[in-house]
Amino acid sequence: MRTLSALLLLTLAAATLAQEPSRPAWKPFTAAADGFSVLLPGTPIEQKQKARTDAGAAATTTFAVALKEGTLAVSHTRFTDDTAQPGLQQRRLDNARDGLVSRSGGKLRSETRIELEKQYPGRELVLDGPKDSLIRTRLFAVGNRLYQLIAIGSPAWVNGKETACFFDSFKLLKGQGSVPGRPGRPAQSAAGALGSGRGFW
Repeated sequence: MRTLSALLLLTLAAATLAQEPSRPAWKPFTAAADGFSVLLPGTPIEQKQKARTDAGAAATTTFAVALKEGTLAVSHTRFTDDTAQPGLQQRRLDNARDGLVSRSGGKLRSETRIELEKQYPGRELVLDGPKDSLIRTRLFAVGNRLYQLIAIGSPAWVNGKETACFFDSFKLLKGQGSVPGRPGRPAQSAAGALGSGRGFW
């Protein structure tokens, strides 16, 4: 998964940028077309991509907020309908885990099996990141979709109350965003925020 590589770059770059005079307020962010809501400190940058994978065609949307301490992000990937067959969810989670470990270049510290809404299988991973950073992520397989929540930054911040609030606030919307083309709350364009030709991928 290419999301992690770009988020690592965004995290390292954010630490060198001038921050806003006051810290952005935490507020609910709803991505209706992607079927979820989450609490974020500010307005996220949005990036979309379509790609071919071993599981077939996939469309991914990523929303990320960069702070001085690190970056918080949620990505949503939709695969072909046949990947929702029983038994394939754990394989998808295995593949996502292996991709994260490979791209981070760090050691997998822990892996815990979790559930979303007591019915959707998931994993919580903690990995070593570059330059003494820490990566914490939650992965959820929901039908033919994969949701990924990531926190990248200093170990104290990644293990702190802010990131716990972020992870625990994630919720699926009714119908899981089945209404096509319905937008979420306003998000900055990735091209405008990061410069032409640079995004999460």
